[in-house]
Amino acid sequence: MTISVLQAAQAFADNVTLTVSAGSTLWVVGGADVAGTSGITVSDTRNGSYGAAITPGAVTDATNDIGLIAFRKLNAAAGSTTVTATGSAVILVLEIGDVHATSSLQDSDGQQQTTPAATTDAVTTPSMTVTNQPALVVGCSLNCGFGTAPAAGTSFTSHGTIWDPGSGAIARAESRRVTATGGFAATFTRAASANHVTVGAIFREADAGASTGSGGSSSAAQATAGTGKAVATGKGGSSSAAQATAATGKATATGKGGSEAAAQATAATGKATATGKGGSSSAAQNTAGKGAQSEVATGSGGSSSPAQTTAGIVGVTATAFGTTAAAAQNTAASGKAVSTGKGGSTSGAQLTSATGKAVATGKGGSLAAVQIAAGIGLGLGQIVGSGGSSAAAQNSAATGVAIATGSGGSVAPAQASKATGKATHTGSGGSSNAAQVSAGKSAVAAVGKGGSVAGAQVTAGFNPGGETSGQGMFARRRLPPREI
Repeated sequence: MTISVLQAAQAFADNVTLTVSAGSTLWVVGGADVAGTSGITVSDTRNGSYGAAITPGAVTDATNDIGLIAFRKLNAAAGSTTVTATGSAVILVLEIGDVHATSSLQDSDGQQQTTPAATTDAVTTPSMTVTNQPALVVGCSLNCGFGTAPAAGTSFTSHGTIWDPGSGAIARAESRRVTATGGFAATFTRAASANHVTVGAIFREADAGASTGSGGSSSAAQATAGTGKAVATGKGGSSSAAQATAATGKATATGKGGSEAAAQATAATGKATATGKGGSSSAAQNTAGKGAQSEVATGSGGSSSPAQTTAGIVGVTATAFGTTAAAAQNTAASGKAVSTGKGGSTSGAQLTSATGKAVATGKGGSLAAVQIAAGIGLGLGQIVGSGGSSAAAQNSAATGVAIATGSGGSVAPAQASKATGKATHTGSGGSSNAAQVSAGKSAVAAVGKGGSVAGAQVTAGFNPGGETSGQGMFARRRLPPREI
């Protein structure tokens, strides 16, 4: 992105209307007689008051009884906007895009010059300081004798002559992007011998790796080997992927009322986040991440695709409300994989070689299997379903428990292999299939109410197992093999 003037609007009046883009900065210049200039205030129909004038305040020419004063509004709201400079006879508005969000205004100044020389760039503000580059220098200069407007300075882009009292324009606006730190002035070249009043300001460019769109689309923000963050934000449209490679910051893609492409962070110590409201949110992905990393994909009123982490050490979450949540996956991780859906369905949360837990929870819909393979410690495979179905909870070589519970629906088998915990099935108002444990040391239970209960099985078990009970249909019990 590049900081620049998006548009200039002016009037020989106290107000002007323009259509503003979201997040832009408005630099406003007003003018009046010497007594009135310092009393000018600025506001607009979308952002309210602009507050106090920026440095140096009113800059006046006593000989011609005229002066200028400047204001600025950061992070302006989008839409048709009427800007009013109360007490002013004229108004200039420069809309500036891609301005830094938090430390935008670096410096500002102005001065009156009595009959400046006719040499190039002799009409000027005092030197202003660029502390962070790139930056944009903006300026406005007025011929106080109401003669011809000055010409734009060397390397500056003119934004037109302004303020015509009927005999020709008497002022000019300009801008220049600079890529070095140090002192810079807004310069002009006079067109007529007269006193001049000039004001200027310097605005810092937004950090690389940020892209913002409103009512449309926002393309990918990319940061490579950076220490900052890559951000892509869209409102009412779509936001494509925010990507950060070998970065210590975060990659974020956010969309409202539209869609979200993947936020990706590779070998990063930050986090990758994809968030969508009223639309969809695609996967947040992190590869070989470490530190305090979180992979989050969230959708509200739409869908949320998988949040994925490879060789990560923290949580992975996929959440959806009112629809579906795709699988949250974690490989070789010590955190947890969680998939949650309300009023829809939830696919499996999976953990491989993990020490955490895999949980899938659904209400009023269905739940796919929660799986833990070769887990150690408190490895929990759990599925809970209400008013729908709950698929198998599976745990292999784990020391925790595999549980599948359903209310008003069905529960598929809970299985635990080479486990020291328990495999449990419970169904209410539906059916409960077999709970199975292989080479296990504790109880296996299958319980059904108002439906059916399949056999509980124990192979090479060391403790009593196979307890089942059934109400409303049938019950079956299988005892462990008898030793000879």
